[in-house]
Amino acid sequence: MTHDAPDYEPLRRGAGQSLAATFVFTALVAVTLAADLGLKHWSFATVAGRPLRVRSDDNRQPSVYQLSETGNWVQLPRSDPQELASAIPEHESRTVIGSLLDLRLTLNTGAVFGLGKGGRVVFIAVSVLAVVVIVLLYVRSRAGAWGLQMAYALILAGALGNLYDRYQYSAVRDMLHLFPTTPLWPWIFNLADAALMVGVAAVMLLSFRHSRDQNPEH
Repeated sequence: MTHDAPDYEPLRRGAGQSLAATFVFTALVAVTLAADLGLKHWSFATVAGRPLRVRSDDNRQPSVYQLSETGNWVQLPRSDPQELASAIPEHESRTVIGSLLDLRLTLNTGAVFGLGKGGRVVFIAVSVLAVVVIVLLYVRSRAGAWGLQMAYALILAGALGNLYDRYQYSAVRDMLHLFPTTPLWPWIFNLADAALMVGVAAVMLLSFRHSRDQNPEH
C-alpha cells in the first residue's frame, strides 16, 4: 500500500495567497496606524494645556494654531522663523512612566529624528516607494513566515503614519521623549517612528538568523 506524500504546498505559497496571513498583516497595520494617529491627535489636543493644530496654506507652508479661550483658532508666531516647532508654546511635559517616558510636543519637518529638514516632497516620494516595496515583500514572503510578516506590518504602519502627517500637515507630529531627566535620548519621536525602528530591527535579525541557518559552518 502506498501513501501520498504530505502536502506542504500551503507552507510554500506566498503570504498574499493566504487569507489568514493577510488578515493578521492587515489587522496589525490597521491597529498600529490607528494607535499612532490617535496618540498624535490626543497629544496635540491635551498636552499643551489648550488644543493645538497644524495647518498648511495653499503653498503647503505649515503653521501652528491654538484654540483661544473665546473658541477661535489663533495662529502662533515662531520664535525662530526657520523652525516650525518654535511656534509650539512652552508647556510642561506630561509624565507617562516615571523617569522613563514623557509626552512633550514638537514638530518635525525632516525624516526620523529630524534628519534632512525641509525635504517634504522627497520624503513623501520615498515614503510612497517604501509602502509599495513593503507590500510587495509581504506578498512574496512565505505564508508561514509570521515573524517577518509582522515586521513588515510594523514598517508599513510606520511609513503610512508619517506619510499621512507629511501630506496633511507638511510636518510630522512628535511627542514621545525617552529618559526625559537625562541626556541619553535627546530626540522626540512618535509611535510611527517606533514601529519603523522595531520593524526594521526585526527584519535584520530574522534575515541574520536565516542566513546563519542556511550556512551553519559559518
